[in-house]
Amino acid sequence: MQFAAPIIAAVLGILLLSGVSATPVNSTMSMMVQSAMLLSPQSISVTGRVESYTQSCFGTVWLAPQWPPQVWLQATCPNKQGKKTSTVINLNRCIANYNGVMHPVPDGHFGYTCQRNYWKLYNGQTLKVECDGPHGVVKSSLELGDFITNDDGQLRCFDFHGCTPHTPGCSDMPPWPW
Repeated sequence: MQFAAPIIAAVLGILLLSGVSATPVNSTMSMMVQSAMLLSPQSISVTGRVESYTQSCFGTVWLAPQWPPQVWLQATCPNKQGKKTSTVINLNRCIANYNGVMHPVPDGHFGYTCQRNYWKLYNGQTLKVECDGPHGVVKSSLELGDFITNDDGQLRCFDFHGCTPHTPGCSDMPPWPW
């Protein structure tokens, strides 16, 4: 069991990161589930600077009036030195629409198939949108804090970093000053 424990903890960590629920069956398994939870990106401390953006930032969602539809999350987040900076990320880089339901997916481009007249951000983290489904429009919601992080003052999803006004070479920014 001593050699199996790290392997089980690693597998549980991967499952937890992918959103799969794990129910412990005994105290050893419970300890492994707790250890795996500590490995998730959302639980890394502020000193490591990779944390759910909802733990340290506040923000709003904008819809850019252009085609293809761009959906931006703008937030003010502290960096490693504690300095707060404005940062923005294109949510098309982070979310997909599958049959009317939003899912965290790299380069999902959900803005193409979700309605432009119903965008709401509740409590700075729950995005509510109407998306095209197989039989019409479906109301969908997604917890952005489950996969968007504050990485040293920049919003991040998957391998995509958002921009700050001072990010050199950042090309994926809104078409207006922010």
